[in-house]
Amino acid sequence: MDCHEFESRIADYLGEELPTDDRDACEAHLAACSTCRSRVIECRAVVQKLQRLETVSPELATRQTASLMVVRRPPAWRRVGDAMLKAAAVLAIGVMIGRYSQASESSQPTAPTALAVAPAADIHPDWIELGRQVSSGGSSFAQQLAMLARTVPR
Repeated sequence: MDCHEFESRIADYLGEELPTDDRDACEAHLAACSTCRSRVIECRAVVQKLQRLETVSPELATRQTASLMVVRRPPAWRRVGDAMLKAAAVLAIGVMIGRYSQASESSQPTAPTALAVAPAADIHPDWIELGRQVSSGGSSFAQQLAMLARTVPR
């Protein structure tokens, strides 16, 4: 028996659940291998410590586990502030896309070249429309946000 094979049987060896011939092979290996002998000593110490632990009632275990699974949400002001920042960022991107698409349609480009990160064909049509409306002032802010909310995947 080699160390790898002994490692695969160490739990059964410590639990005295091996057949006699396998147990004899493990003991012969332990007589020759100091590494596996020290592993058995360590494992026996762990098993002894575990046996000294108190058992816990299922109700207490359930209660303790449930208390560990409590997820704390950030305060409401933080969630609202984060949502507003995200909406403002998306709206700003929509404005830039709208201006870019208008600039690409006209003969005199007004958008800086840094905005030309994607061809208009790669931009979702709702974003282009939103950008046009924002840049032209053709709809109210509430309507723009409503359109934005319909286009953002959830």
